[in-house]
Amino acid sequence: TRDSTVIIQALVRALIFVVIAGVTTFLSIKRKRAEEILRQAHDELERRVAEQTEELRQVNEELRTDITERKRIEEKIKRSAIVDSLTQIFNKKALIETLNRDIEASLSTKTPTTLVFIDTNGLKLVNDTYGHIEGDEYIKLIARNLSDRVGEAGIVFRFGGDEFIILLPNFDKSKATKLLKSVEEDINLLNESANKPYKMSISYGFAVFDHEHPVSSDTLLATADKEMYKMKNSFYERLRQKNQFKDWS
Repeated sequence: TRDSTVIIQALVRALIFVVIAGVTTFLSIKRKRAEEILRQAHDELERRVAEQTEELRQVNEELRTDITERKRIEEKIKRSAIVDSLTQIFNKKALIETLNRDIEASLSTKTPTTLVFIDTNGLKLVNDTYGHIEGDEYIKLIARNLSDRVGEAGIVFRFGGDEFIILLPNFDKSKATKLLKSVEEDINLLNESANKPYKMSISYGFAVFDHEHPVSSDTLLATADKEMYKMKNSFYERLRQKNQFKDWS
């Protein structure tokens, strides 16, 4: 009986051990399965987050591209409103805005601003004789010459047709006159190098804004225009003396 009891106790302990081992194994398997499920869920979440992040990046990139393109188009439209399409220099609209601003600056700083009114001589003759394409080339050459010579000292505008305006802040008439003499010298050199069948030249007049005797922008333009025609008439008179006026009128 004592031996039977010992055997039974041993069997019970063995059974308990087997049960505990089975439960432990089961729990271990369940834990590993749960960990695997969690890992897979985590990986899937990471994948979806990465996909959505990439989608957002692409959307943002497209938005940035769209905004950049829209700004570029807006700038192009703004530029086209103030830039002459033929010569790629500023146009009359830009001139009026800049002139009024320069007048205000001259009043504030008590410094002069000189306006130069320029007319391209003989454009009608060039158009009639060699065609408007050559006439446009003449205008572009003069515009380029003016822009190169003026540089950062002022701004060149195409006023319309064969007329140009130069605004020269902090220039008095004497200083402006020296600059235009250099322009004429440049054009003479251009005549030699361009080998055109006609001679390029300009007529010009000055108007100086004086802060002590301020006038309107219209008055400045009218004054410079009047002075330009004095030079233009002198040019025509020289042609008359050479019996060439009929070719240029």
